[in-house]
Amino acid sequence: MKKVLLAGIGTFMLISAFHTAPAAVAASQAYVQADKSGNALAAKTKAYEQAIGTKKMSVIDSQYNGVLNAIKSTEILIGKVSGASRRQALLTKYISPAKAARDKTTYEISQYRLLEKMETRIYTPDYKIDQDLGVLDRLKRRTAEVKKSANLPALDPEITNSLLKKEAVVEGEYTSTYIDGYRILIAQDKSIYYANNMYDYLKKHISETDKRIGYVSGRTTRNQLLEAYIQPGKKEIARSMYEISRYRLMSELFKLAQSSEQAQKDEAKARLPELDALKKKAEDLKKTGVYKPLPEQILNDLNEDEVQLREIINGK
Repeated sequence: MKKVLLAGIGTFMLISAFHTAPAAVAASQAYVQADKSGNALAAKTKAYEQAIGTKKMSVIDSQYNGVLNAIKSTEILIGKVSGASRRQALLTKYISPAKAARDKTTYEISQYRLLEKMETRIYTPDYKIDQDLGVLDRLKRRTAEVKKSANLPALDPEITNSLLKKEAVVEGEYTSTYIDGYRILIAQDKSIYYANNMYDYLKKHISETDKRIGYVSGRTTRNQLLEAYIQPGKKEIARSMYEISRYRLMSELFKLAQSSEQAQKDEAKARLPELDALKKKAEDLKKTGVYKPLPEQILNDLNEDEVQLREIINGK
């Protein structure tokens, strides 16, 4: 009877061993796979920290997605490991350092990639940079807010300044396309009417570029950017500002003079000295020789409009 009982116990233990072995093996394999993936992630994290150390956004950006993908795949594998304490140990060892490195740069990467996208669109027909500039500014504000609230370490100032410089260059290049377009409207098309339509937008972006250059560190760098992007624009604005003002004033006076109300007709006549003053300022500026004179056709068109305006005002 004892032999039979012992034989039964032995059979039970053997069967139990066969049943538990596959589960134990699977659990072990899950851990090994997670640990192997974690080691690969640790290597990528180390390389990413080294990339951050180069202070070059292009280098940092080139490795960012690799770290993100490695974090995701390793987290999935760790989730398959049995035992909460074992999973937590793996998360602490591999995931936490990787996410810390990632979080230090997440918003800067977003800024850099947006600027890269903007840069490729500058010469695309009909592209307007204004909306993207708004997105960029919101990203910058969000970066500051998150880093402050989460107590995240600031990146090296050299990285921050490289982004500010890239921002100024992208906006400056965009503004340069409008400077060139404005110059063409004046020099080749000889049209004060079309130039007037671009004038305010050009002035706005010269001012925008100037502002963003002001945030870049280093006087020499700022001066180089100002010379490249601001001075040419200001020169075009300055050489044409009195003619643009004259054109706009005459447009106002035409409306007043053609009004059915006598008071507005009288106002048009009373404001004619403003027109004379603008013409004198334009002449005085021309005499300085600082700026290239506008084409004669533009001046002739303005003069013809003024003759017509004075005839309407004077009732001829």
